Amino acid sequence: MLWSLYALVGCSPSDGAEPYCELTRTEIPLDDDSELGVSAQDIVDLVITPGPFEETLIKALGGDALLTLTLGPLGSARFVESTAVYAQDGPDVEVECLDRVELETTLVFLTDDGEFAETWDVAVSAMDAGSAALERSFDPRFMDGDYHVAEDARDPNFDEVTVRVDAIFDADGSSGEMTGQARAQECQGRDDCSYAVTNFDVGTWD
Repeated sequence: MLWSLYALVGCSPSDGAEPYCELTRTEIPLDDDSELGVSAQDIVDLVITPGPFEETLIKALGGDALLTLTLGPLGSARFVESTAVYAQDGPDVEVECLDRVELETTLVFLTDDGEFAETWDVAVSAMDAGSAALERSFDPRFMDGDYHVAEDARDPNFDEVTVRVDAIFDADGSSGEMTGQARAQECQGRDDCSYAVTNFDVGTWD
């Protein structure tokens, strides 16, 4: 099962009284062991030194392609402290906020069929020395490859379409998934809006 780091720590202040994770980022040396027992060098050893990673992308619409993930060069490293913030009159909901180490780098995401030929700035995160993760969302209308979204997400009434890449790196290599979401909003007045959301799968690798 994919390690969902971002479901826990990718939080931001909400407009209402919902609890959220407040993030404090502190730059650290590459070889500095954090209080978690993991350093940015551990991330380098997981995602940059062993690469590039060659995996088989199994497409949700059928077929497969050779996927190559290449990370580097190194950027800045930082320790991210994540603290739960609760509003005084907010709902009785608990949010889990997890500290981590992050390393800025670049991801080249390439398939041999030409659907993906992307280069993105990313932050790779780790909470222990055994695995690291990254997430990158993008608008498929603005990409270098010739990927086309699932047919049920091509309705011109959708205002926004987003595809998200989630990747994990450990001693066995890389695994991950690509998912998408199409969203539409229609308003009859300032406070009378309806929403339509379609989720779709793009592919997985393991």
